[in-house]
Amino acid sequence: MRLLLAGLAFAAIGCGEQDLYEPPVSPYSRTGTVAMPSEAYDVDIFGNYAYVAAGQGGLRVVSIADPDNPVEVTWADSQKRADRVRVARVYDGDGTARDIAFVVDGTEGVTTYDISEVPENVRRYDTGGTTAVDGKGICVVQPDLVGDPYAVYLADSWKGIRINVSNPEVPGKLTYLVFGSTYGYTQALDVQNDRAYIADDEMGITVLDVSEWCTGCLVILDNLDTAGNAYDVDVVDDHVYVADGLGGLVIMQIDENQLLAHTASLELNGECVAVKVSNNVAFLAAKEGGLHVVDVSSPASPVYLGNVVTSYAVSVAVNEENIVCVADEDEGLIVFRGPIVGPDTEAPAAVIDLGARLQDVTTLDLTWTAPGDDGDAGLAILYDVRWSTSPIADSTWESAEAFVQRPLPKAAGTAQGFTVEDLTAGLDYYFALKTWDEEGNLSELSNIATARMTIPSLSGGTVSPDSGDAATAFTYSVTYQDSEGESPLVAQVLIDGEAFDMAPADAEPDYITGAVFQYGSMLDLGSHAFQFTFDDGHGPLITTAVVDGPKMPADPFAFEMISLDVAGGTTFTMGSSADELGRDADETAHQVTLTGNFEISNLEVSQALYREVMGRNPAYFAGDARPVENVTWYDAASFCNALSAAQELDAAYDITVLEEVDGSITLATVIWNPDANGYRLPTEAEWEYACRAGSATSITNGDLGVEDCTVDPFLDLVGWYCGNADQGSGPRTQDIGLKDPNAFALYDMHGNVWEWCWDAYAEFTDDDATDPTGSGGETGQQHVRRGGSWFYFARDCRSASRDPFWPGSADHTVGFRIARDAQ
Repeated sequence: MRLLLAGLAFAAIGCGEQDLYEPPVSPYSRTGTVAMPSEAYDVDIFGNYAYVAAGQGGLRVVSIADPDNPVEVTWADSQKRADRVRVARVYDGDGTARDIAFVVDGTEGVTTYDISEVPENVRRYDTGGTTAVDGKGICVVQPDLVGDPYAVYLADSWKGIRINVSNPEVPGKLTYLVFGSTYGYTQALDVQNDRAYIADDEMGITVLDVSEWCTGCLVILDNLDTAGNAYDVDVVDDHVYVADGLGGLVIMQIDENQLLAHTASLELNGECVAVKVSNNVAFLAAKEGGLHVVDVSSPASPVYLGNVVTSYAVSVAVNEENIVCVADEDEGLIVFRGPIVGPDTEAPAAVIDLGARLQDVTTLDLTWTAPGDDGDAGLAILYDVRWSTSPIADSTWESAEAFVQRPLPKAAGTAQGFTVEDLTAGLDYYFALKTWDEEGNLSELSNIATARMTIPSLSGGTVSPDSGDAATAFTYSVTYQDSEGESPLVAQVLIDGEAFDMAPADAEPDYITGAVFQYGSMLDLGSHAFQFTFDDGHGPLITTAVVDGPKMPADPFAFEMISLDVAGGTTFTMGSSADELGRDADETAHQVTLTGNFEISNLEVSQALYREVMGRNPAYFAGDARPVENVTWYDAASFCNALSAAQELDAAYDITVLEEVDGSITLATVIWNPDANGYRLPTEAEWEYACRAGSATSITNGDLGVEDCTVDPFLDLVGWYCGNADQGSGPRTQDIGLKDPNAFALYDMHGNVWEWCWDAYAEFTDDDATDPTGSGGETGQQHVRRGGSWFYFARDCRSASRDPFWPGSADHTVGFRIARDAQ
């Protein structure tokens, strides 16, 4: 005989005084008992019946229709030993409902029993397919759609958890699929939102990711230890309730990151081994402690309501009528009645937001918000969703077609829905639903969702004109056609990814035959792209493909000198950090101070401008708006002098030509006059300062993610290189000013063509420098070119990238831009 503890405790009320503590009287009273032929290990309630896992006594079925007189009505033998039981209504692949008792059967795993005909018959499904080492708790998880496989999770002691899945074509058949390990000895589990919350014995609560079912996928997401031994767990909303052995009741919260946080603990008499929460009340079964009742309406402040002592309570279940059943190893099944709850006569609320939205002309999505089982509260049990090609009303409900596969209800207020396929294009469809609760109460008819299986179309998307300048007014046009004659809810053109609202061109548009929508705007210089996107509110977003245009190259004669104010000293880091992707060894980072204001052209020198000034165009890729290339360093210096002369400015260079081939200077002496007000090449330090435009990343608008010709999302916006320079006629230079400028309004600093700088090339050191100019233009030394080109890799287009090139050499990858001292 086990010792029964009365649950008395003493509390101090004054020095030397003690007063006997009187525990509250439990609001639940014992009304009936049914002895079992062997130990009662577990209990679950379904309808008016309690199902008891009675060890060697198998599965026992007790009617609790009259809680004051519970009566065993039938039983079924088990293969070995009935240790745990859960009962659920599940559905075959054809939508047939089946009531099944799932029994942990010793080392046999999970055995299933058909209880649909209780009390006339309880039949064991002879299907096999599962296994266990030391089966403990069990949890049945319904699928999203009626007819899909359901899952049965088994807590298997030191083996962790096992996942078994049903076969919708073979009633009651389970197939063992995969297992996952935990930290301790798994005693019980509850599964919510693709997470398994496991009572892990001495390790507290362990959380596993069960969103995927494969070896290695069931990873541990969290663990929170408890003071006692976690034997059972019940998850309700965002709280986890734990039967913690000698630690009593432990409550945890699931935070916004899906991690566990301790909320409250309540010491209870005996060893708590089972917990069930219903209607804000926690019921705990405690060995040598009986049935404990706790108000958890405020989880952070649980209130003890009392207990009824039993011999050796090990499991507890409760139904909506406030009938509580306890499995007691010594006494059998004990029935308790709580505060009287009348019969459930309130039906679920009618769904009022049923909607149908097309995916295409044969497929749509039905959506709605879940009602409760009592109006808009609780959890309903089943939806009846129907469709017809004729209007649906109460009078025509029975003639409408019912969906076999449809979602099972979730908690009130949850968004639900499913996809309907294989509809007929062009037809009108009507949809409606009703909702059942477990007492058979049926909701009123929902609102009627209608869908015409046609999708509006877009055609003739254009921009006019297809090119221009900053003063050009561009008009975007597209024709929208809708067979229902309805105006679109959304009508937009996306220009370079930014959305602008369009309007009908006609005062009274005819959407059936087609209505033209337009949007007008002026644009910045550069290369643009557009697409149209419309939404009629009933179907998919209607979009056109992205189209390039208009292209607005800069005026090859209208370059602008951008003034950069560095007077008084501006210091920046020149070169690259050791971990920059694609860096070379000659880019040692060092501090450079610029003290003189200077101007630099916003554009690379164009072929049109070079021809106008020099009387020739040496470029390999001809085009007035393309950058000039195939010029030597000497040619670039000579151009600076010629442009200065054309504008009556002082020449920046004294040039003595020593060798010339086909009009191109291949050898000369060049001396810089720093006091001249004419045009010159930027120094390498000026060039990098202008390129960075205040940035510290590898290119002006971000860090490169690639080194080679792969398209990089940052570089693609600002520069032409081998990853994007083929625009349909092979890789080559592109018109200047088509890509985005940097923060200093400078175009093509990355790519298109390498740009000559004044400096003779030498590797950087880490020494600080002020206004560095290299070693001048002495004959025979290599000079620096910067910025990469259409032919080179992404890494060569970095702000810090440097390349030595012989000043007398010309190449179709090398051009230049001009600078001058600020005036």
